[in-house]
Amino acid sequence: MRRTGRILAVDDEMQVLEIYRKELEPLGWEIHTASTYVEAVDRLAEGDWALVLIDLKLRGARGPEEGLGLVREIEQHCPGAKAIVVTGYASPESIERAFAAGVYDYLEKTPSFTTLLRVKVENVMELQRQRWLAYESEDRDRTQARELWAAVKAEANPHRKGRLLEDLLELLLKSVPGFVVASRKRGLDEELDLVVRVDATDDSFWRQEGQYVLVECKHWSRPCDPKELHHLLGKLRLRFGRARLGFFVAPAGFTAGFRSTLGALRNDSLLVVPIDREDLERLVEAEDRSEVLKSFHQRTVEVSADT
Repeated sequence: MRRTGRILAVDDEMQVLEIYRKELEPLGWEIHTASTYVEAVDRLAEGDWALVLIDLKLRGARGPEEGLGLVREIEQHCPGAKAIVVTGYASPESIERAFAAGVYDYLEKTPSFTTLLRVKVENVMELQRQRWLAYESEDRDRTQARELWAAVKAEANPHRKGRLLEDLLELLLKSVPGFVVASRKRGLDEELDLVVRVDATDDSFWRQEGQYVLVECKHWSRPCDPKELHHLLGKLRLRFGRARLGFFVAPAGFTAGFRSTLGALRNDSLLVVPIDREDLERLVEAEDRSEVLKSFHQRTVEVSADT
């Protein structure tokens, strides 16, 4: 099963397609568009779609609800994709017809359209991501991690690159016994890339670090500085004492100031473990990722003690 963050948006109004791009691309999703039934069928034939947004009233020769015909095309060309029907007026009859056709959800063009759009798309894409991760758990080799790491390195769009990096870390940490990725939070008050719950296991090493581990991912082209270190430490302190360990992942590396500041905090009860590009390469290829993470943990403690 191939991981995909691709969304196909189908609408015959260009301004609606622009809304999709404006609202969804900053969330890290890859948006493609089609404005006619025929064009949409051609795009669906490409496969690898996670979600298709369909204009219920798509104008064409197949009647006033031509968009529903695309649901059958989705089932044929990419059966794993979900469909959301978008309409200007969601009558009970049209909603019933949409669900009978096999759509996953519907969205009405009300004043809260853009807010609901983001929420519903995030829900669907999270479901698809969990399906992909579940598939990976059955396929124990490192192919998926290698492909995702290659995608992170190749991606030029900063929004998609950031989301891919988070996906990679979730995939890697999911293989560590006792680690459960509990959430990925984006809100007005705080943003957390990954929150890992440490369940009880025979290996008590990680449990001694607290009940939760926070993971910060920065896909910047420049090294991370002490300001970002303090941000993560602040998030750790806001966890009622249940989180004392953070992994700071930055493929572009860290400034000397970041590392010296980390060393100066060696009397603190909190620990932030830096993970750079070379470290990520090791994690991707590792047979025992818990042991590799422990080596990063030990390296941080020893360097901090010597600073």
